[in-house]
Amino acid sequence: QMVRHAEEPEARIALHRRIADIMVERFSNTAEATRHYEAIPELDPEDRDAIKVLKEIYEQRRDWERYVEISEQELVLLEDPEQIQAGIRDLARTASQRIRKAGTPMLLWERVLDSHPSDPEALEQLELLCERERDFPRLAEVLVQRVEILEKPDEKMAALEKMATIYVSRLELAHEATDIWG
Repeated sequence: QMVRHAEEPEARIALHRRIADIMVERFSNTAEATRHYEAIPELDPEDRDAIKVLKEIYEQRRDWERYVEISEQELVLLEDPEQIQAGIRDLARTASQRIRKAGTPMLLWERVLDSHPSDPEALEQLELLCERERDFPRLAEVLVQRVEILEKPDEKMAALEKMATIYVSRLELAHEATDIWG
């Protein structure tokens, strides 16, 4: 109730932080503490301490969707483009391993591809995720990109065969399959 009456954002942040600390230290109530920690970045998106604590809480709870969300918020605070890209890649790996729904990992791998269009790891992961989600149009696009970067003839041939099969059996685009072999 005190938080609602505080007018200045700094005062509200301090109250949320104090209440969260009390909830953890005195009552071991991380659920209530989390609610207050979550309010801090809403008031100040650049509060690195709250972001750090939330990442730890979400990791302990194995709440990977929220972990990714708060980690993305943390990446926005970075200035070095290389650090940002490395962070996105690490998040994509974590999301691929920890989140069952493919949407979040797919979006993260797409962000990797935005800056590195022929990244082998991103393309390989997207291929797996598209297959799992049965997103055949996107899978065909990913395979086209992969074929361009594959160097070993047997890997390239396998990717081409897979692409042709998808065009014929999943997308009903027989003419596209014929173009692959033409």
